Amino acid sequence: MQTVKIWCALALAYLCMLPACSQKNKNAHEPPESWKTLARENYTIHYPDSLEVDESGKLGVRFFLYFPQESPKDRFRENINLTIEDLQGYDMSLEQYAEASKRQILNYMPEAKILESSTETDGTGNKYHRLIFEGAQGVASGTDGTYNPRFDLTFVQHYRVVDGKAYVLTLTTERHRFADYQETGEQIMHTFQVE
Repeated sequence: MQTVKIWCALALAYLCMLPACSQKNKNAHEPPESWKTLARENYTIHYPDSLEVDESGKLGVRFFLYFPQESPKDRFRENINLTIEDLQGYDMSLEQYAEASKRQILNYMPEAKILESSTETDGTGNKYHRLIFEGAQGVASGTDGTYNPRFDLTFVQHYRVVDGKAYVLTLTTERHRFADYQETGEQIMHTFQVE
């Protein structure tokens, strides 16, 4: 009789866990219903309502999704941005593009440190390359006597090469704040799809 009770308890616990597991695995990259959608001709991304969208095209960037400013003294706004590079005539694979990007980062930011680099598959079966690195941007003081802040930053980049174009989606945070933004930032990045 004791054995029957144990088996019943185990079966009941297993049945109670099934809905939670199936709900979690339903679509790991499906955004919450409350999120907004930025849909353009060849890409889509979902993001929380609290983020500010900037599609002004400054710096050649298709969009910035700015996280809310922490305080009036906050000099840097964490963000996610997208650039698209035309690769027509270069015939580059995803792996070749990722390697070229790493070399370019190390040339542009000599202090940069590559933390992670891997090719992954998204929820729809499409491959992308994920790169995490740290580096500094800006200088401590300008040559003309003005102060130009130096930012120690952490970057997460997702590279996709589709139809002769490289889509570079980047989460940029201050290094000491990376842990505060990584989970939400990467959750947003995982909703990105090239049409």
